[in-house]
Amino acid sequence: MVMADKLKQEANENALAVQAGRDINIGMSFSEIERLFTILFENNFPKLQEIAARTAQDNVAKFVKGLKTAFIANSYKIDIYKISDPDVQYMFNDIMEASARRGDKINPELLSELVVERLSNNSTDMIGLICSEAIEVIPKLTKEQIAFITLCHFISRVTYPGILDVIRFEPYGRIVAPLVAPCKTISETSKEFLAYAGILNISTFLGNGLYDGLSISNVYPFLKGLPEDEIRKRFESYAPSYYSIMKLYDECEAYQINLTAIGKMIALVNLKRVLPQVDYKIWLN
Repeated sequence: MVMADKLKQEANENALAVQAGRDINIGMSFSEIERLFTILFENNFPKLQEIAARTAQDNVAKFVKGLKTAFIANSYKIDIYKISDPDVQYMFNDIMEASARRGDKINPELLSELVVERLSNNSTDMIGLICSEAIEVIPKLTKEQIAFITLCHFISRVTYPGILDVIRFEPYGRIVAPLVAPCKTISETSKEFLAYAGILNISTFLGNGLYDGLSISNVYPFLKGLPEDEIRKRFESYAPSYYSIMKLYDECEAYQINLTAIGKMIALVNLKRVLPQVDYKIWLN
């Protein structure tokens, strides 16, 4: 029999040697870890529930405050009788639930504007339907994705027939550039999610850039026939903010995108924040 006090141990320099006359356990066993987590969970769960409930109430209260502001600002066009519509009440329930869960991540400004439009006395049945669908999907989107949707619509569909010189684009560029800037890093996966959500369609056959297909030179006669490089130089020199948006449109390959009605509504409601004159009926009729 070898006694514990007779054990001999050798270790090289910088090595760790552990010696005992019985089994050694280094650290906690799985059962001990499991027991510790069970205790921590049981002790903290009521507190977590209280915090979650309080946070949810704060989120809803904050959203309702913003919605009230939007209602007051647009009271002249809200049809109060539409609130009795079961579809509208269902919509409110969905928004409150999303707000309670995600707070500011649901893009409350956009949702408030959509609610106002849904209840507007000028809203058509089709726009009301599109609003309801957009309200369901917006809480699932990131600011980056909303910026990308806005970029797609602004460059490809928003035109200014009265403009006769490149320099006239600059005021619009200054206003909209901050709105679309977050989409600089959008990934293909993020675009695919938007396609899956029914917001857009992706087609690689739509050209190789802003100057192909729906060409800016075809929209504005004073640019017609000019080489692409010359158009770029003019915008870069005389409308740098607008040019930065055009450049972003190319870099994000937004020319491969076709927005659905829901995508257009999301883009328009976002643009309306900085361009109040936006009229949904121009693109959604």
